Amino acid sequence: MNKVCILMATFNGERFIETQIRSILNQTYSKFDLYINDDGSRDGTIKIIEKLATEDSRVHLLKLSDANNGQLYNFDKLMQYVSKLDYDYIMFSDQDDIWYDNKVKDTLSFMKKNESGASMVYTNYKENKANNTFRSAYNQDFPLNKHSILMFQNWIMGCTVMINKLLLSYSGQIPSEADNHDNWIMLVALTYGNVFYLNEVTMFHRVHDNNVTNNFSKSGILKKTYSFVNDVLHYKKFRLKKINLCKKVLAISSDRKTDFVYSFYKCLVEKNKIKRVIEAKNGNFRGLNIHETMKLFLMI
Repeated sequence: MNKVCILMATFNGERFIETQIRSILNQTYSKFDLYINDDGSRDGTIKIIEKLATEDSRVHLLKLSDANNGQLYNFDKLMQYVSKLDYDYIMFSDQDDIWYDNKVKDTLSFMKKNESGASMVYTNYKENKANNTFRSAYNQDFPLNKHSILMFQNWIMGCTVMINKLLLSYSGQIPSEADNHDNWIMLVALTYGNVFYLNEVTMFHRVHDNNVTNNFSKSGILKKTYSFVNDVLHYKKFRLKKINLCKKVLAISSDRKTDFVYSFYKCLVEKNKIKRVIEAKNGNFRGLNIHETMKLFLMI
């Protein structure tokens, strides 16, 4: 049994998926298995995966989910599946990125040097901008050590993440309140283990019109303003969702428990709005910029 497994959720990915899978199969570290679960693709995605599976025995096409249940459900099923197998480390992949040759090797090496208890490692990555330029996601000014920010705004991309077996066992079933699988895993790691950052660009995250993390559709002051106002108007729904999510994180059975999620939960359940804002400020809970911080204070 290979020590590492890579999980990929797919849906209508024929445009880029072969390039992505081949970039994974061409890794300098070769002792891994790639498990792919499709969410009811209506294009040629399945045929491409089946072709590559005949070429390389490390590629496994699964049939775990009903059609069109979404990315969170898809990754949840994948995690449940591999939790019954004997892998030491688990990675996550989008269907349309390109992994650099040493992504698995370097992340695994860093994990082995640093892991302590339930551990998660994430790395830097490059992405394309709307004007056809490229940038690294995290520069020297990015607040990578400000984990209290993650309670409101998760910057960690699942496609850059490796977790160990213990963290997978703690993660259990992903609750519907989680924004996505990486949001849930990050919260569990912050509460019951450790989050480590490898300052290395390990992949190219392709941003285009059809993928989940789409920068292009968010450009423009009107769209940003609409999004801001819409989020604030639904503050009650946001607060209830976050309270329920915190409860589910804190319900996990473990001897170790840090204060990040518990402190945020205490802030959210405070009945007085002004006191909630004060507690959030004292706990250094904020967004990645002043606008996101304002939105947090308006929504809690």
